[in-house]
This record gives sequence, C-alpha cells and structure tokens, in this order.
Amino acid sequence: TEKIFLHAALKEFPDSILFQGRTPCDVPGVVPEGKTCYKLKWYIVLYTNPGNHYTYKLFGTPYRIEGGRTGTWLPVKGKGDRVLYQLNDESGNGFLWLVKVDEEILLFTDKGGNLLTGNEDFSYTLNRIVK
Repeated sequence: TEKIFLHAALKEFPDSILFQGRTPCDVPGVVPEGKTCYKLKWYIVLYTNPGNHYTYKLFGTPYRIEGGRTGTWLPVKGKGDRVLYQLNDESGNGFLWLVKVDEEILLFTDKGGNLLTGNEDFSYTLNRIVK
C-alpha cells in the first residue's frame, strides 16, 4: 500500500454525506474474535456542523441490533497526502479509519493508514450515495 498514492484534498461538504458498501468481516476491531460472518453491510453518514464539529451516524451489520452508532469523527492527515477520516468511539478514541480517494469513494484502512485487502467477493470500499 506504500506504492499507492492518494492525493485527495480535505474539502468541506455542506451538512452531510452518505456512504454505503459491503466488506469482508475482517475490519479491525469490529467483529468480535470467534464470531463468524460472511460480509458486513455499511451505511455511514458523515455530518459537518457549524464550527467544524464533525459527527457521524453508523448503520449496518455490526450495529443493527443497537439501532446504529453515533459519535464524532476527525479528518486527519495520513501517509503522504492521504486524508483519513477517523471515527471515534464514545470515549473519543479512534476505532474505524477510512481514507478518502475522492469525493465519491472511501476505503477502509487499519489504524496506521494501510489499506485493507478484500477477497474474491468483497472489497473494503464505500461509495457515496447521492439522494
């Protein structure tokens, strides 16, 4: 992943932006050890509020029973010119990292910003949904 260069600029978006996708189950820190699953469905809404206050609403397979998950997110600088979106848990600690490819695509990474490798059925890609 060091040889893949992503140069997406951090650009404010009005109000909110929605991404969805299906990934393998190996997203670090999401599926508890020993649980089996075939895929994870994701629906992530990123909000920007006045004063650069960033919040998210996360729906999908891991949070279906809980009725979704909310919290804060931060745009952080990754390797090179990469822009990472760090989703924080209730304590303010990062638990999910996404790299911005462009305005339409986010890719899952590990905490260090390394891209996750998909399998024959699913990638670690989220696509923007425009409504």
